[in-house]
Amino acid sequence: AAELELHVAILDLHESVCKEAAKALSNKYPNSRILGVQCDVTSVESLRKAHQIIDEKFANKRIGAVFANAGVIFPASGILNSEIENWKKTFEVNVFGVVNTIKEFVPALQSNKEPSVFCATSSISGLTRGLIGVSDYGASKHAVVALTEALSMELAKYSPQIRVCVCLPCIVSTALYETSVMSKDSKQGDQVEAKNPESSPLSQLPVYELGMTPYAHGRQVWDRIAAGEFYMICENQPPYVSHEFPFGAAQAVVDRFSSIIKPDFKRKIDNSFGVNSPLLEEAQRRLKSNSKI
Repeated sequence: AAELELHVAILDLHESVCKEAAKALSNKYPNSRILGVQCDVTSVESLRKAHQIIDEKFANKRIGAVFANAGVIFPASGILNSEIENWKKTFEVNVFGVVNTIKEFVPALQSNKEPSVFCATSSISGLTRGLIGVSDYGASKHAVVALTEALSMELAKYSPQIRVCVCLPCIVSTALYETSVMSKDSKQGDQVEAKNPESSPLSQLPVYELGMTPYAHGRQVWDRIAAGEFYMICENQPPYVSHEFPFGAAQAVVDRFSSIIKPDFKRKIDNSFGVNSPLLEEAQRRLKSNSKI
């Protein structure tokens, strides 16, 4: 967004995180005004306050794009061994946070007849079969796809100037797990240190090395918005990565729905099913190779 010389407001649960991000972007993109605003997307009042601050700081500027991107993930060894509090927190942020953002900001987009964008972040997990280790995360991301589809239909007739889309990233190299734990264990407004993705213990894993950088992912998001996509499957592919090992997202979606569209009374599920992913296969190969050194 800053590359397009748009003004940007960054919202985060922790003021220090969004202020640091705003400062870094301001230094890189001096022609854009970057604002950091502390906000808890699970709180209607917090979102309303953030909206007021944005309107005050960007007086006489219309909101042209809203991205509901807040999310958390808490890996577990399965549903039976998961913690119900993690399920509640996951849905509170990943699903209700999106709904709260829609209800707060979409009316502002409706009030202006100029073209605008509302984008909700799901995940490729929102279109594929549920995975044992992240069942709560996958379930929440399926919900985001469904509610964004509903929003698109809701706005199509009376607010056609608003382009609604859902972002479905594959592997992006971020510190999501660390920030999820940080957000769960801290309170709103706590002063915390911003997490550099490269400082994450997970950054040493091959799957991280093969992931998109947040910057490259952002470029792909805007490219897909420009292309007019609704289901923005952000694949690990050139020019957004420097290798030839895609996640295989489209095929993973086909594999899931192939069981659903079978003839009547033939819709069984194959529980030996796994994700046929060149990227994950290459990550596994590198992991085994590294373990031999």
